[in-house]
Amino acid sequence: MDSSSYDAQKNVEEPQTPTPEAVPNPEPPTLLAHEYQHLQNIFQHFSKIRPFKEQDENEEWVRITPNELNFLPKAFAHLHNDMRALTAYRKFNHLILGRKSYGEHVDIAFGMPDVYAVCNEEAVKTAGFVGFQNCDSEKPIEGAHGYWLLIATYVS
Repeated sequence: MDSSSYDAQKNVEEPQTPTPEAVPNPEPPTLLAHEYQHLQNIFQHFSKIRPFKEQDENEEWVRITPNELNFLPKAFAHLHNDMRALTAYRKFNHLILGRKSYGEHVDIAFGMPDVYAVCNEEAVKTAGFVGFQNCDSEKPIEGAHGYWLLIATYVS
């Protein structure tokens, strides 16, 4: 091999895998009307919970168990076999489901309790979770209790 072809090969950059921060979060999935109506029953019949210190008045949360994962909308279907969710339930004895209204649309969030660790973020986001919300503050803090959130939207 002559030196010019070696120099050309040496200067070829390897393709870079984007970091999780560089990959934009996709739009949350949209729920169908019948899926949203089913969720209304869950919000009416399950125990209310206030998981976050700061909470808007148009925001509501309920405690759920792995049994309810089978009845959540298609956007959350992968959760009934998710070992992280089942492990979180065994460890913290609950999961949460929330809704927050913004006029014409409502965000529905599944929350999986955990203690925040940066090292878990990439794996959890790969499963569709959009981020971590601490119970006592807005920014994720290493070692703080909170919830990994997975969100879907309903537009009326």
